[in-house]
Amino acid sequence: MCDKGVRPFLFRGLKDDNCFWSYDVSKMNSIFDGTFIEYVLLYLYIDDINKLFPLFA
Repeated sequence: MCDKGVRPFLFRGLKDDNCFWSYDVSKMNSIFDGTFIEYVLLYLYIDDINKLFPLFA
């Protein structure tokens, strides 16, 4: 998976798990990187977490 497709893929996983229940999902393009990383670490699986490294290395 290319780096450009990783963030939307991870975001869909978080959204499908209803992790952004308190956010306005229509404005999720402006979510802070720190919040995005935190949610991936908290709620997704290790295979998904490993996909973060190319994005933020």
